[in-house]
Amino acid sequence: MAVRYLSDDFCDDKYMIKILAIDGGGVRGIIPATILEYLERQIQGLERNQDARIADYFDVIAGTSTGGLITAMLTTPNENNRPIKSAEEIMEFYNKDNFEKIFTKNGWFQWHWPFVNWQGPQYKGDGLRELAKELVHDTKISKTLTNVVIPTFDIGRNQPVIFTTVEAKRDMLRDPKIFDACVASAAAPTYFPPYFLKTQKSITVTREFNLVDGGLTANNPTKCAMNYVTEMLSEGYPEFYPNYLMEHYSKDEYFSRIKQIDYSRFLVISLGAGDAKKVKYTVEEATKWSKLNWLKDFTRGTNPLIDFFMEASADMIDWNVEVDFKNTDKLENCRYNYIRIQTDSLSGANATLDNVDQSNLKALKEIGKELLGKKMSRMNLVAGKSEEIVVDKEVTNMAALDWFARVLVAQRQRVQDANAAKVVSC
Repeated sequence: MAVRYLSDDFCDDKYMIKILAIDGGGVRGIIPATILEYLERQIQGLERNQDARIADYFDVIAGTSTGGLITAMLTTPNENNRPIKSAEEIMEFYNKDNFEKIFTKNGWFQWHWPFVNWQGPQYKGDGLRELAKELVHDTKISKTLTNVVIPTFDIGRNQPVIFTTVEAKRDMLRDPKIFDACVASAAAPTYFPPYFLKTQKSITVTREFNLVDGGLTANNPTKCAMNYVTEMLSEGYPEFYPNYLMEHYSKDEYFSRIKQIDYSRFLVISLGAGDAKKVKYTVEEATKWSKLNWLKDFTRGTNPLIDFFMEASADMIDWNVEVDFKNTDKLENCRYNYIRIQTDSLSGANATLDNVDQSNLKALKEIGKELLGKKMSRMNLVAGKSEEIVVDKEVTNMAALDWFARVLVAQRQRVQDANAAKVVSC
């Protein structure tokens, strides 16, 4: 039986909610940035418009840590109300000079002996903040060109804090500057210091946040984005109610249908920043670890405890999202509305979050390019690895992205045509 997944008329009769999610991963953000560069280029080719941008085609863009920084560059408006960076320019931004600013050692002596400073994080955090502010200036989350979702974790309240565009528009106390949210989402324990920010509604009404890396909440922010959309739909938020839908349903009828969580209307691209599954440990080895060894494996150059938390978080979300689509009864093969592009084969320098050597950055870009040619895969939690998806013909990540690009363009055109017709009729 043919899989409708690659059919161009797959979404012709419905409005799809388009979600892009980007994992955290430090310098490994080069991997999803490479994928985005390809996707945007395909969209530009279909539109015959070099000014087409990713933010024009997605209802929600979510990013954690380095993914949050990419999200900011994709969605922050410039003086012409266009994204400050194209996907190609994001790749140019991810260069050795900028990474060296971000990963500025916390003390001269750490360049010589990493054991000396046990009293603070490995990196200062100043470079990351300065670079992020230089990029997006003082723009607030409420001003993004499309909806964003940026997870963090508040150690003062011991709970996740997820910054979103809708909440920012509703509540000034949830509307920080974008660069503040990005720096907070990237404040990985042991790497960067926690990040303090304060929002203000009036002279007397303020809110304080004591934040660390969003990877502790959701290193893969896909489910955060989907839950965000579901919540907005359940509340009847107009962002996801295009004008042309009024031709078929009343607003109340439409939202009563959506409240049933119809995943057949979700189109999700989730981009990983690589897993270090090849870095493995045994019980015999870990039994001998001290508290310091759990935090830092000086032999492999990894941070076991942090890596475990973030990889477990990302994999569980990947699995949960896959189950959401697989179990829906709204559409045959609805699970193919979801594409997860990720590699679990990183090792050595490639697996680290902070290796800024030019050779490593170049290698990460090549890994991103190689991923495009690989078959689509899914995480098998039982086997503990990614597995290729079996369909009626070979489907590579590149072929899937080509199809996604066509659907994204068709969806945008449909909304534009319907809105234009509505204006004419008025």
